Amino acid sequence: MNIRKISAPAAIETALILAVLWGCTAFIDSFLSNSSLVLPAAGILSLLLLLALCFPDSSKKAADFCFRYRWWLALLIFLACLVLRLHGSSIGVYDEILPTQITGENSRLFGKLRWVRSDEYGVTTLKFFSQAANDYRLYSRQISLSPTNMVLDYYSPVWDWTILGKPLAWGFLLFGNEVGLSWYWCGEIILLFMTALEMCLILTNGTRSAALTGAFLIAFSPAIQWWVMPHMPPVILYSMALFCIGYRLFTAKNALSRGIASGLSLIAVLGFALSLFPSFQVPCGYTVLVLLAMCLWRDREKIRFTRRDWMYIALPAAAALAILLRFVLLSREDLSLLLNTVYPGRRMSRGGDRRVADLFTDLITFFLPYQDVPFLNNCEVATYIHAAPLFLVLSPYLLPALKKRQDRSYITGAALYGVLLVQCVFMLMGFPMWLSEITLLHFCNRMNQVYGWVAVLFTVWGMDVLLRHPDLLSRRAKLLLPPVYGAVSLLTLNQQRLDYLSNFVFHGISLGSVLIVLLLAAVLCTLYFAVFQREKLLSAALILAVLFGGATVNPVMRGIGPVTNHPISKAVAELAEAEPESRWICTDVGTFFMLSNYVSANGAVCLTATNFYPDPEKWAILDPDGKYEELTNRYANECAQLTEGETAVEMVYPDQIKLLLNPESLKKLDIRYLFSSVDYTEMLSKYGIGCTRVTGQDKYSIYRLEYPE
Repeated sequence: MNIRKISAPAAIETALILAVLWGCTAFIDSFLSNSSLVLPAAGILSLLLLLALCFPDSSKKAADFCFRYRWWLALLIFLACLVLRLHGSSIGVYDEILPTQITGENSRLFGKLRWVRSDEYGVTTLKFFSQAANDYRLYSRQISLSPTNMVLDYYSPVWDWTILGKPLAWGFLLFGNEVGLSWYWCGEIILLFMTALEMCLILTNGTRSAALTGAFLIAFSPAIQWWVMPHMPPVILYSMALFCIGYRLFTAKNALSRGIASGLSLIAVLGFALSLFPSFQVPCGYTVLVLLAMCLWRDREKIRFTRRDWMYIALPAAAALAILLRFVLLSREDLSLLLNTVYPGRRMSRGGDRRVADLFTDLITFFLPYQDVPFLNNCEVATYIHAAPLFLVLSPYLLPALKKRQDRSYITGAALYGVLLVQCVFMLMGFPMWLSEITLLHFCNRMNQVYGWVAVLFTVWGMDVLLRHPDLLSRRAKLLLPPVYGAVSLLTLNQQRLDYLSNFVFHGISLGSVLIVLLLAAVLCTLYFAVFQREKLLSAALILAVLFGGATVNPVMRGIGPVTNHPISKAVAELAEAEPESRWICTDVGTFFMLSNYVSANGAVCLTATNFYPDPEKWAILDPDGKYEELTNRYANECAQLTEGETAVEMVYPDQIKLLLNPESLKKLDIRYLFSSVDYTEMLSKYGIGCTRVTGQDKYSIYRLEYPE
């Protein structure tokens, strides 16, 4: 392995990349808690860059090897993550709510716990854990009086035919909660990356650098990482999988490849259909159908599909239809309850609720991992990193030019352009309600997130076009477009965002102006790299940007100790094992409504756990006259408090309610255990209810209730 003479341009490019890499590393180390791992990570990346500079031929061979065996390499990384029990869940917040631990272990290896992600660590993850005590049956009574359909409840792991469409949940069924959580998290990120890579390869006709950049921009995008569990990313994942599988079904060169694609299509179809998030499913479904049709038309010479080959589509379609019909028939009453809820079942949208600024990457999205925004939550602000508005403006010129040159990439570009235009009209102007209902887009209240995903694909396509056709744009256009686009991007920074940036302080000095200058420089340089065909710098700039703003969002955790490694969690588990039918409620837990799910995750039957749809039996007891139906007929995170007044229900947030329970209601519900921060012994004694403290920890106690015969 000989060192080739290093050219000056290559050395300068590598030096620039290293400078930006270590600048980002310094920022992360300064503003992100528990970030020590970023230093060795930056060191390894620097070494790889220097090796690529000094040994380009060997580096190219290594890259070709990794690309050729990319799926095997992904599998090895996945297995390593399972062995190490790694995941990105913020369940570590329970070590802060309940600081006392049994072994005192630290499960957080890197990054910051995200309290805002309560629907992940406080609901979904714990629902998955609760299924262990339910033996992974389809219906559970761990969280309600009425049996809860656990496929509908965040698509929890169940031993049912529908699990074929939920490969991310297989780890729970096969290996239990600890490995299962790692399987879900690492599997989702790896599959998002790999399916995005394959999709971008198809869209760009095999351009590796553009496809690799696109894979990073999607899998590690701030939008994906802030919403990583449970609904949005899986729909994106299944959408990309359907596109890739559909393309391979029609273009496969042999029966084995077509058979593998056919088998995978069953998983993808079931997974997409049962994701149960129409706000994403509808626009993503349209996008996949349009892109797949246009890519097959573009590559029609590659199609080797005979009449006999239709069985590769018919068989998985028939199997998927049978499984779905069976599930619908078994779950028709549950589906009716879900569809007829006040929230979210009756939400209707006609669009028209977004600003022109929402078409751009929100520039503060890069800094969300390091400081929370005060005017919204970080999840709502986070966007994808893209340059779609630029290519929307350029497309009326680029598409005819490509067609004139007989470059069929204009077909793909036209498809992406058309999809984005429809999405822009829906977001900015809105559809008439009749059109919104006919197209099913009335379900879609988050079109901006789907737009962001398609915008990334459009950006990858545009990058590839500019790199392959350096003469498409005039030199004047190349010089003017970046500053114009950069200036427009900066105009999207309203006063709230400028104030947010000014709150970054280093040694008493506000960094607001510095960050604005750096943002403008980043936008300008990246666009200049694109229009002047600096492929290496362009890919490096975009990958570093998305790693800086997206890969640092979620912590790197090991194991599930924050849920199981507390004296009080152990007590819950032991009591639940000894008395599996005993019913629990959590009271006076303040803003920590997720402690009810924490109790159920440790095996207890908790009637204040989150209900994905209403619990008819419980509300028939607590609200027999339907006085509070408008409040209880919804997806509900529940918290409770005992009162000597009448039993009542109060609204906290659209997705959270508070139960004011008279002790007589405890008798009716046959509650045996209270998990509470308040000692109700004196109040309960007035109602003839015995209340004995079993154990306690960090201001929370478990009380056993005894009722008179």
